[in-house]
Amino acid sequence: NWAKAYITALTEAGIVSGFPDGTFRPLKDISRAEMIEMLIRSINLGDKMDSLTQPEPSFIDVDQDHWAFRSIEIADTLGVLPVHFGIIFEPEIPTTRAETAYIIKSLIDLRIHEGKLAKVDSQQGTLTITTSGGIDRQVTMAFDTAIYRNNVEADLNRLLRGDEIY
Repeated sequence: NWAKAYITALTEAGIVSGFPDGTFRPLKDISRAEMIEMLIRSINLGDKMDSLTQPEPSFIDVDQDHWAFRSIEIADTLGVLPVHFGIIFEPEIPTTRAETAYIIKSLIDLRIHEGKLAKVDSQQGTLTITTSGGIDRQVTMAFDTAIYRNNVEADLNRLLRGDEIY
């Protein structure tokens, strides 16, 4: 199959895992749930966001028992889903190219910074984060910026130097 090398690379990266029976079906349409699962895995935030509590599902047709529930909720929390989804996600219908392109573009536009908090300037609305490579990055907070301190969403005024943030 023409997709074999791509499937192998994505499998090795942990982005795809195939079906429970161990098969891949590259000619099968990709559902909305499958696309969201792959894209959320690709940005490596799922484990960090596992501690977030979601009081009730965001979509009336995706309950907490659905296999892609966490990824769908993470995508919704990040604000990367098309607005036409509204409160109905329809996880099993094939995703369209337009939906996929919108979500990919939204994920690309996300600015995700990870590291230890070195400095907070509440007056200027900036943070200085030291990355795992030892590089200091100054981040200016936008009105819609979400900060997670030690895997819990936190306000700017609740951050402490040395916190692990993203």
